Amino acid sequence: MLLLFEALGYSIGREHFPDPSLEFLREPRVLDLVHRGLTPPWPDVIKHLGGFCYHLNEHVDRWNWHVEHVVVMVRDLEISVNRRMNYGGGRDMTARAYNRTSTEWKALTSAQKRTLARDHLKDELGSLIFQLVARDYSFSCLEYPRWILDPEYAFRKLSPPLCDRSTFLAAHREIVDPGRIGHY
Repeated sequence: MLLLFEALGYSIGREHFPDPSLEFLREPRVLDLVHRGLTPPWPDVIKHLGGFCYHLNEHVDRWNWHVEHVVVMVRDLEISVNRRMNYGGGRDMTARAYNRTSTEWKALTSAQKRTLARDHLKDELGSLIFQLVARDYSFSCLEYPRWILDPEYAFRKLSPPLCDRSTFLAAHREIVDPGRIGHY
């Protein structure tokens, strides 16, 4: 998605950091600037995962961002829960991640942990929607991997903030590789 936006004429940070960072706010060079009290050179498009769900407006206010549109990637809930349970050998499934003590966490069954993960994902998305609506931000929710497989769908969802249909479809054909679904 980041490279698609770049192909459509939006900066993604490459002008300051030649190798594009998938998670701009986790980019070590950006973090170094922040830790030194400096304001990083923000690109037009900033891609970030779930951290924005709870803290979008905190980032917007801190850095005085002008938000024109927010793109929210949404995956099937059960697939998302399974990914969270299995990602990195379950590294995200920790007591700390779910605000539990070690004792409480150890007492939970796998099914209870799955329920916590599901509820957490729903809470994150709900939190984000409330923030978007409260600030009157334009936003699109795109289903993953559908936006990759169906450029017409992606255009319909993104066309208001982006560009004309032919420009979008040409960029989608050039940049998007359906063979990479799930391989990132």
